[in-house]
Amino acid sequence: MKTNTKLRCQSILCMLYSLYCSSGWPRVDLFESISKCIPDVDRLTADDYMNWNEISAKFHSDACASILGNIYDQTRLVMSQTEYEQSGKVFECIEFILNMAANASSHGLTVTDRLEMDWREYDRLDVPEERLRYYNNVLAEFKEQ
Repeated sequence: MKTNTKLRCQSILCMLYSLYCSSGWPRVDLFESISKCIPDVDRLTADDYMNWNEISAKFHSDACASILGNIYDQTRLVMSQTEYEQSGKVFECIEFILNMAANASSHGLTVTDRLEMDWREYDRLDVPEERLRYYNNVLAEFKEQ
């Protein structure tokens, strides 16, 4: 990915994250750490809110679509190195990313195959048994590598 495209995609991701945070989604520490996005709600304009779908479409375009997948992969790696009892913050990040992917897919936008598969399969990570199943699948996958 060219540097200019990467910077543009990063900027769009940070704006999207700010929009999510301004709409009531709590800040997600691990997402901020991996993505290098800090929500800047005060800089959002009325146009940003009205154009949320267009901003999302830009981010989930072919040029930028892999970024969220890469962040997801990095988050899964962190999970594979974290004890289940300590994985609450990692799950916050996973849930946020899967929510973004589900939102994009529901609008016909591009997400990676892994994100598409996982948001469909793990749509109830608020259920302890589902969290444990997800966690064990991540461990098994990284053990194979």
